[in-house]
Amino acid sequence: MSVVQRDPTISGMLEDERERCANAIEALAQKASEYPKGSIHFREVKSQKKQYSYPFLKFREEGKSVFKHIPQEDLDAVQDQIQKRKKIEEEIKKAKNRLRYLDRLLAEEKRGRPRKKGK
Repeated sequence: MSVVQRDPTISGMLEDERERCANAIEALAQKASEYPKGSIHFREVKSQKKQYSYPFLKFREEGKSVFKHIPQEDLDAVQDQIQKRKKIEEEIKKAKNRLRYLDRLLAEEKRGRPRKKGK
């Protein structure tokens, strides 16, 4: 018999932690949606025997690739925003893994089966 099955306090704590993780994922997803999606690329253009390079944001929208020009003076700000969004997405990934683990623990409690050792 697992500890979760024997002690209702631990079961309650796991339920609370699961709820907290679900709320954290929702809040982080909302925060990530405020930042631009996609990645920055540079395009090389030859015009009048000169070569120019300009940045653009590449992302998918409704199944299609979208290219959005980024003014050179905004490039640093957009790069910072994209890095922040990627950090938030990593936090979301960790929280989802934690949520899956808690769901497994709580499901085993409801089934009444102890966890196998080594997994």
